Amino acid sequence: MRYFYSTLAIITLSLALLLAFGAWQPHAASAQSNATVTILADRLNVRSGPGTGYSVAASAKKGEKYTVTGQSGSCAWLKIASGGKALGWVSGGKSFVKLNGACSGIPAAGAGSAAAPAAGKGKQGCALLLNKLKTDVKLSVKRSDGWQSSWSIGAGGQDKVCVDPGSYTATFTASGMPGKMAFPVTVKGGEYYEIPLSLPGN
Repeated sequence: MRYFYSTLAIITLSLALLLAFGAWQPHAASAQSNATVTILADRLNVRSGPGTGYSVAASAKKGEKYTVTGQSGSCAWLKIASGGKALGWVSGGKSFVKLNGACSGIPAAGAGSAAAPAAGKGKQGCALLLNKLKTDVKLSVKRSDGWQSSWSIGAGGQDKVCVDPGSYTATFTASGMPGKMAFPVTVKGGEYYEIPLSLPGN
């Protein structure tokens, strides 16, 4: 019980820091994916980042098959490659593509050096979340315009996450622990912070 409340206290502290510092979108994880995707639409935009606000980098045609190297928003967007060369992002919608493989086996990824979506005004706000807890932590964020995404940070792992400036609701849950915590978050562009999730004394 003491461990549970200590964990809640640290996560709450981290959320308080995020209220001031901004939030998130993960960079590519080190895990490898064996998933592929087949294009169902006649022509599908390949974008520079996971969202319709990112610029169109190329296009994919019906029947073409690509390797999936990352995902965002529980496979709402898929990062694709061909012949070992990264191409960009396509929508993961079932009417547009067929995912061959489990979404849970695809590492979370972010836009990298791609320009922020046109809908966002100014640079993105970023944070490096360092999970020093002995349990997995899941972070979900929902923007005021309805955009949402979620990421899991394994015990002892870390994720750099970046999103556009704006108003969000951030929700933390910890594996094996009841309940969840949701807080409003105001993201400021151009800021970057490292935020540890740890128990006192660690």
